[in-house]
Amino acid sequence: LTGLYGIKANFGRVPVYPVSATPTLAHVGPLCRNVEDACTVLKIISGSDWKDPFSVSENVPDFRASINKNKKFKIAWSPTLGYAKPEKEVLEKLNLAIKNIESLGHQVELVDKIFDKDPVDLWNAEFYAGVGTKLKQIIENNPDLIDPPILEVLKIAITQEMGSYYGSVFERYALREKMRVFFEKYDLLITPTLPCSAFKAAQNVPENFPDRNIVSWVYYTYPFNLTGQPAASINAGFSKNNLPIGMQIVSNTNKEIDILNLSKQFEDNFLDLNIKPKIYWVFYITQEYKCLIKTRNINFKMNNNFLRIKFNDAGDESASHTLKAYHLIDNLLKKGDQKYKYKIDVKDIKGNTVVDIFIKYKN
Repeated sequence: LTGLYGIKANFGRVPVYPVSATPTLAHVGPLCRNVEDACTVLKIISGSDWKDPFSVSENVPDFRASINKNKKFKIAWSPTLGYAKPEKEVLEKLNLAIKNIESLGHQVELVDKIFDKDPVDLWNAEFYAGVGTKLKQIIENNPDLIDPPILEVLKIAITQEMGSYYGSVFERYALREKMRVFFEKYDLLITPTLPCSAFKAAQNVPENFPDRNIVSWVYYTYPFNLTGQPAASINAGFSKNNLPIGMQIVSNTNKEIDILNLSKQFEDNFLDLNIKPKIYWVFYITQEYKCLIKTRNINFKMNNNFLRIKFNDAGDESASHTLKAYHLIDNLLKKGDQKYKYKIDVKDIKGNTVVDIFIKYKN
């Protein structure tokens, strides 16, 4: 969603203490601006620790040294894993990324079906059962403290029968075995990170996935928390709305060095880390207005190149609002790497001051 580089290390690579509510699902790793920084941070936070009995006891690999080797990999490319429904734009960007990776000399095979079915029920059975057990008293006595969509799945998870729960545990073992066999043939697996780009804040599920819930809409990432394998997300490009689209790279157990190596090759050859989403100004303008005019009831309407700020007051203050709008936008846009043209229009609509801001990116 952010366009940053993130890697969740192999289960146990980074020790966890105190124990989490989901001790066999917790993967830890850095979120960084680039691959090299991720290598540095991962090296520092990895290692065996007696406080975490799951922590990997082998010597921590030299992650930074691994990215300097121009290795060639046999890669499986799976657009859906066998069940996901990514948006067309996501597939277009990922297909282009795959062609770019092939141009570096890597062998890539299309393997659409990795899993026989969506493993989200296995995830729900273990993740939410663990969280639900930790929060049982709150669920029973103070349910209003939990977001309704989360409360809904927690209630289902903690009412599982023992036989049903352990059935899912053994299904998870079978899933791990399936991936062990899979990675005897391939070095790496590539998928989209998510089926879509970023969507509106405070929205539980993307608009195009109404039949999914707060977890299942993700599709691609939870299977590899279940198997314990490392996986990374790297920006594969931008959507038509200038939002990052992620590419997930998965490796065999404890093979983060392979993920990092391919990530660095892709970053060096196809990414410009100075390019940022062209709509980054929206958040800053809205937040600064909220801070600047604390006593006003302000509503915002925005899209890619238009922002409307509506003040619930009389129109005689419009001149003051115009001045503040010019000042904010001029300062904010000058701070950015890109250049914009903008026009501000102030009007009185039904007794309220409305500031319309039209911003156009200059290519």
